[in-house]
Amino acid sequence: MDISKCKNNKCPLKEHCYRWTSPADPFWQSYSDFKFRILEDGKVDCDYYWGNKSMRDKIKIKKDDTVR
Repeated sequence: MDISKCKNNKCPLKEHCYRWTSPADPFWQSYSDFKFRILEDGKVDCDYYWGNKSMRDKIKIKKDDTVR
């Protein structure tokens, strides 16, 4: 499957996101540095997240943490 993989290694969602965990194509692979955001309730969100969305709702960090 041809997808853009994520290369944002600071994303709290990465281990649960297919864009991070999928195997790279050995001959041709595109990457992007997708940005996540921290919502007011502390949940992490990403428009490009591809995976188990129920896991995303369980991952929280403090709004003032600088992980970008």
